[in-house]
Formats: sequence, structure tokens, C-alpha cells
Amino acid sequence: MSIARLTAAAILGVLLAGGASASQISSLPLPARDVANTQGPIGYDVDGLAMPAAGQSFVPGAGQTVLRGFSLFLGQPDTAAFEGEPNAATALQVVGTVVLASDPNAPLFTSAPVPIDTALISDDNGFYQEFAFSLNLNVLPGETYLAFLAVLDPATGAASSTFGMPVVEDRIAGMFMYRYEGVWYPGNGGEDASFLATFDDPRPDVTVPAPGALGVFAMGLAGLALARRRRRA
Repeated sequence: MSIARLTAAAILGVLLAGGASASQISSLPLPARDVANTQGPIGYDVDGLAMPAAGQSFVPGAGQTVLRGFSLFLGQPDTAAFEGEPNAATALQVVGTVVLASDPNAPLFTSAPVPIDTALISDDNGFYQEFAFSLNLNVLPGETYLAFLAVLDPATGAASSTFGMPVVEDRIAGMFMYRYEGVWYPGNGGEDASFLATFDDPRPDVTVPAPGALGVFAMGLAGLALARRRRRA
């Protein structure tokens, strides 16, 4: 193969490589709003029980080397035990965090606080609120990570919530996790939190030219090779 043809093949391969591809880890869709599908409360409930943070462990697959975003959800179970809006008078906020499961006290990402819409997710209205975070975090395929929400009272910095996290049957590698008195524990029955993570292939975007442009480009390379052969002759 001539140098000119080898160069053309290499450049054509780059041109056809395409842009960065995206992939997901997802345990969606969301479950029905019911106490049987909710783990919580996330924070301190009216009885003083503490679960100040909760989320989902996950394992990136092959090629999932850059975590671009993740979503977790909060709601209030449709049950008489959670009637009313116990935190409606407090401007509650959520902080999203990602850690290695093997080192949960060393955050790899921590978001700015995001307000909780207490009216939206109260028992009376019954909606889930999605907390979506954008980031650009290099991760290792096969390693276990933990993405979680911590509910904060901005006035005191203390956790305060009676809202729960929706969970579903085991759908992805990982499980719902919660923190109690500084220690992380798995949820009951190997359930997954309702969770979505998006990853990008780290390759740069490359514009793929139209077929006509490729033909002109190939003709130009062929002409260059012919000119080189004539000069050598």
C-alpha cells in the first residue's frame, strides 16, 4: 500500500468515527406513589429517627468512563401516616453527591443546594420531584460508586425531612443505600432507588462529511498520489 493510500484510509477512518456517544444506567420508570414503594424518611422524621442521606450505588460498564449527569427523586407516600406538609414552613434543600462506595467520606462531586418543592411532593399533591445534576466526572468501569441526596435545612445545616425516596425491584447493578448515624446500609430486599445516570464516551466530537464531500476528498488524495508518482518518474 502506498503512503498516499495509507494516509487516505487513516483520515477516512477518523472522519467516519462519529461524535461522542452517550449511554445510561436507569432503574426508571418511577413506581406508583405508595408507602410500599418508598424508603425513608430522608432526614429526621417527627420521631427523631435519622436517615440524613440516601441514594443508589451503581457500577459503570465498559466504555462508561465519564459521568455526565444523574437524577434521583423524592416524594411523600400516599398514606395517612404522612398527611399534610410537615416541612412546608422550612426552605428545605437537597445536595447531590457522588462518592466511591469504598470511600464514602471523600466526595468526588458535590452539587450546589437545590430547593425542594414541598408543595409539589406533599401527600396532598402526590408528585415526585426529580433532582438532576450535571457534572463531568471521570469514572472507572467495574468500580462501585454511590450517588445520593442529603436533605439540608439551610437555616441550621441540619437534615430535616419526612420525604421518602421511591424504590423499585432490582433492575440494575447496585442498590438503594441510606446513611444512619454515619454508616451506610443497603435497603431492604435489594431494591433500587429510582435512578438515572448518563455517561459519555470520552472521544471528541467529529463531523462526518456528506458522501459527496468524501468523494471529492478521495479524488484529491488520488490526484496527490498521482502527482507524486509522476515526479518520481
